Amino acid sequence: MVSKRLIVSLIFIFVSSFSRAQLVKIDSETGEHKYDAVVPADGLASAQLLSRAKKWADAYDPDTDSKLDSTTAVKSVCTYKFSWKMGSKTIPTTLIYDLDIKVKDNRYRYIYSNFRVGSNVMGEVQAISLAKYISRFPERYHMGIEEPIDTHITKGISSLDNYIKTEKMVVEDDNW
Repeated sequence: MVSKRLIVSLIFIFVSSFSRAQLVKIDSETGEHKYDAVVPADGLASAQLLSRAKKWADAYDPDTDSKLDSTTAVKSVCTYKFSWKMGSKTIPTTLIYDLDIKVKDNRYRYIYSNFRVGSNVMGEVQAISLAKYISRFPERYHMGIEEPIDTHITKGISSLDNYIKTEKMVVEDDNW
């Protein structure tokens, strides 16, 4: 009898902790949503990496104006439009985020950060942080908001990696 209660209690704790899982990565130091990594690019000088990073940024998101920040970085303010379901209602959302690609000989670093939800009106960003946006909704909808964002960023990361190494864009075909 006691063991049954213990097992049921453990299952309840396990399930409730899983319901709070998240997809979008959170920086442990700042608490902000952030994807970043240093990636090796053997045999490529920083000038080659910078050129490829700029070409990739312009080709991957043609509506975004990427800028060479210096001789070692490309910066972009990107937008991503997606929809998610809240019950039977579909909610269109525009995600705005910063993308920095920094280069050094034989390696580069990508940083997806400053995630916010809103709009870009006449060149001015009017938005709230992604964390604040997500917190407005009941917890059961958080995964529905985070899943398309994580998928989009993950595809971007793999595309960037492929372009840096091969100078070819990855064309993802999800409908097979």
